[in-house]
Amino acid sequence: MEHKQLIDEIRGEYQIPPFFSDDQLNTLVSDSMYYFSKLFDGVDFDEDRSARELLKARVFYAFNKRLDEFSENYANDIVRWQLQYVKAE
Repeated sequence: MEHKQLIDEIRGEYQIPPFFSDDQLNTLVSDSMYYFSKLFDGVDFDEDRSARELLKARVFYAFNKRLDEFSENYANDIVRWQLQYVKAE
């Protein structure tokens, strides 16, 4: 997946200021991708729109140093996202 496109989306949707570097956002994106890959191996953030939206939200929470709140606020969405793969198998 092209991180640049994702970073641009995150900057636009969450109004991330330009002085916060792409390198820093790239790290947050990579960390968040790793987090979700531990929840479901082989997730494709280009094809799976739910996973992509969760990824962008987690990056925003990480940007604001609120990852503990992400887990709390998105727990139901994450479980619902995981269940779609259980149903597919």
